[in-house]
Amino acid sequence: QVMAVEKTLLALFGVVLVCLCYYNLLRAIPDQHALVMKENFELQQKLQQRIHPIASDPLPLPVEANNRGELDQCQDKLREQLQISESLRNTLTENQANPLTPATTPQCNMGEKNRPLPLLILCHNRPDYLQRTLDNIIANRPSSQQFPIIVSQDGTHDGVWKLLNGPKYYQEVTAIQLQERGKASTSYHYIAQHFKFGISSVLEKLGFEDVIILEDDMEIAPDFFQYFLRMREELYKDESLYTASAWNDNGQNDHGRDPQNLKRSDFFPGLGWIMTGKLWKELGPKWPEGYWDDWMREPAQRKGRHCIFPEISRSWTFGEQGSSQGQFWKQYLKPVTLYSGPPVAFNSLDLSYLNDEHWHADIRHRLTQAKPISTHTQVNSVKPEDQAVIIEYSGDRQFDTIAKFFNIMYDEKAGIHRTAYKGIVYFWYNDREVYLAEKGYKEIFHL
Repeated sequence: QVMAVEKTLLALFGVVLVCLCYYNLLRAIPDQHALVMKENFELQQKLQQRIHPIASDPLPLPVEANNRGELDQCQDKLREQLQISESLRNTLTENQANPLTPATTPQCNMGEKNRPLPLLILCHNRPDYLQRTLDNIIANRPSSQQFPIIVSQDGTHDGVWKLLNGPKYYQEVTAIQLQERGKASTSYHYIAQHFKFGISSVLEKLGFEDVIILEDDMEIAPDFFQYFLRMREELYKDESLYTASAWNDNGQNDHGRDPQNLKRSDFFPGLGWIMTGKLWKELGPKWPEGYWDDWMREPAQRKGRHCIFPEISRSWTFGEQGSSQGQFWKQYLKPVTLYSGPPVAFNSLDLSYLNDEHWHADIRHRLTQAKPISTHTQVNSVKPEDQAVIIEYSGDRQFDTIAKFFNIMYDEKAGIHRTAYKGIVYFWYNDREVYLAEKGYKEIFHL
């Protein structure tokens, strides 16, 4: 009996010992989770301090519940934080070993098609707009590792900063801040200063090679990132290209039809575009103090190079309120169609038609097939209904009248109308293509 009692006591002691070990292990999980989170944010702070003059104040730690109540949530969170901390640690180690300056920005390696392509979102003081943009982008982002999100805030609006560092987004984005804004004469000068700060931070300080640029009042299509991966490849192959945009200035309503079709243009659209490292080396040192987008459209910067944009937009702006005071938004920007169909496999498309010589020859051929008409009011009377037409215009005033009839953008920048290629603006109207051709186009295209 004594031996039986001893065995029972030993068994009970073993059970108690196991329970105590398991209990201590479970108690350690939240503590370890908190330590890892603290380390993670210290690493983010070090990364942030490398981008002078980004906010020197420490990032606020997210408010975490001390008693989650569900151990599986703690365990999942712990694994996720360990991965993030390791990634940040590796990034910091690499950057500290190889300090980056404008002169030592990494060169593009054409063999690495899947290298990271970050997305820079520029914001100021609209947390509601920013949240809408972030939710849309995160929902359409195929990979957080290949497409890291960096949000640059112009100024110190508290609502924006709290949103970025709150529990919803602090693991999804890297937030940087331009605090020393100085005094600028117009909002457009503040914007130009912020663009330079944001782009240089991503390419020069964080060491990425290229960057997609969006503003905080935009939404994107499901294949937005796939589009820019392919565009980055094309930009490094074709020296006659300037940049690529996801936006079609004349993509209102049914002006676009083919989701796979891309176009060349002399006009820089903006509103979701890519800055390559090689272009930044050219433009960064002479970046303007104001009106950066108009500056990029000037001949001195563009140098005859072309921009690529899709027939159906892969970006869309809901920014009715902003620095432009809603200019054109209701009539020309809001009606632009954002592509929402199945993602296009841009990586497998044959884009040889975008070659400069091929494109010029194709436009020439299209013009030979179109029927000239003397005025835009005749467009609906041309038979058959799918017959393409050419409408010749002379000067901006006549173009304005024609453009307003078709509800496309009528303004020009640096002498170039939106989406124009050598004076030709073309789009779908009902069942036909319409070509608005600047006077003298026959000589340009040898017709």
